[in-house]
Amino acid sequence: MASRTIVLAHGAGAGMDSPFMNSIT
Repeated sequence: MASRTIVLAHGAGAGMDSPFMNSIT
């Protein structure tokens, strides 16, 4: 369950806030 929460949080955070995902898009 912890892994799923991390993945969801990471996906939402990286897709909207993280410069890492911002750079890819």
